[in-house]
Amino acid sequence: VVNLETTLSKEAPFSGYPLFRSPSEVASSLANAGVDVAITANNHSLDSGVSGLVTTIDILEEHDIKSVGTYKDSIDYVNRNPLILNSKGVKIALLSYTYGTNGIPMPEEVGVNLIDTVQMKRDIAHSLAMGADCVISYLHWGAEYSHRPNREQRQIAQTLHRAGCQVVVGSHPHVVQDCQTIDSVPVVYSLGNAVSNMSAPNTQIELMADIRIVRRPNGDIEVLP
Repeated sequence: VVNLETTLSKEAPFSGYPLFRSPSEVASSLANAGVDVAITANNHSLDSGVSGLVTTIDILEEHDIKSVGTYKDSIDYVNRNPLILNSKGVKIALLSYTYGTNGIPMPEEVGVNLIDTVQMKRDIAHSLAMGADCVISYLHWGAEYSHRPNREQRQIAQTLHRAGCQVVVGSHPHVVQDCQTIDSVPVVYSLGNAVSNMSAPNTQIELMADIRIVRRPNGDIEVLP
């Protein structure tokens, strides 16, 4: 699972900061690298408008990469939120949210999951009602270039834990932040950058979260950070 902080297109022009638009070959490279899921809820989700959001989802699907966090319409939202993954008899629900979209207004036609603790608690409850053994929430949050999670990040992590989320993973700061466990729930506040041409200190560093979810002989699910 990776955070895809760009939109994708099959046609030029392509662009970098502040409005990201990358060639569809990015999806091909991700698929060849073994990526199964792309997180698409981040502050650049709407960089190419409605068409860019929809095209990004479609290109990922063409390469058998699932996505979560952005939706082409209300039907797509119902079908893919939460994203349910089945692995070796364990049903995993994956949710994704962002703090915002860089001030770009949210069009009515499409959806981007925004950080809203009331809605996130509803989504977690819905995931569990759907039979999820484990709920993972991916948050695009925090202050850029800060190595410490802020108070809001810690409060949101606590809220998600109390709501029944078993794993919390974050992005956006572009540097690695602290990891901790809250009553055995692993929280990775920021993974840093897997791929980056940024010049700020420590933005060429990434953390890969290897979190194991196992079913014990008695049927219980255990998360091993």
